[in-house]
Amino acid sequence: MLKASSPNDRILERFIKFLFRGDYYLNSFKAIQRIRNEGCYSPNDFYLLAENKVCGIYPKDFIMIYEYIEGEPYLKQENNAKFKEKIKIEIEKLHSHNFVFGGDINRSNILLSCNQIRFIDIEGKLPSRFNKAEDRISMEKFLGIPNTNKDFGYLLATLKRNLRKIARKIKGKS
Repeated sequence: MLKASSPNDRILERFIKFLFRGDYYLNSFKAIQRIRNEGCYSPNDFYLLAENKVCGIYPKDFIMIYEYIEGEPYLKQENNAKFKEKIKIEIEKLHSHNFVFGGDINRSNILLSCNQIRFIDIEGKLPSRFNKAEDRISMEKFLGIPNTNKDFGYLLATLKRNLRKIARKIKGKS
């Protein structure tokens, strides 16, 4: 699967994040390789990352090649409790290997392939309690999988979401 990206929005914000966190897609590439080396094969493999860098430093354009996975999309299994339990177990396994989605868990990125849960088009974020909580909140919101761990990260994530809602109401975007 080929994915090309040339983000033109929030350039200053992206550059500042790059200065503090490093190359986002390169870090994702390394994180996926690390967990696959540790025996977690649910994320699709990341074969190639090519970047066009500004001044040889800041990555501006990206081309990525991911493993293509044949499988049945989540939408066809939406009401299957066993499928949801498998998703929850697989995400908990990824969290135990310090791999998080950072709240980017959605129906279109989950497949059932050869009776295994597979995640496509994902990038790993920094493994923090906050990002793990964002994943659990996304599982509850988009997949209907209840969050049973309401730790400090969960409190921070819900606070952030509530503050964003208030800010949107103030701006009139609801």
